[in-house]
Amino acid sequence: MNRIINFREQFELVNQPKEIIANCNTINIINIGTAIAVVNGVEIPAGGQYYVQGNENEFNDTRYLLSFSGAGTNEVYVIRKIYN
Repeated sequence: MNRIINFREQFELVNQPKEIIANCNTINIINIGTAIAVVNGVEIPAGGQYYVQGNENEFNDTRYLLSFSGAGTNEVYVIRKIYN
């Protein structure tokens, strides 16, 4: 018998440097701006993304340091998958 596991998605628009704490199973940081987003030293170009998917019963508590580099708009969209 398959059991249903409920989850919800949390959406956050970020446009300034800050610490992003995952506190979820899966996190996707999408650069929707024109400047380069930098997550823990990894450069994400405009239109690119940083994605970490957890397996069932895993919880990501990583702290990501977000900053921006170069000219342009600073905007990322953070999507978290959170089990209820």
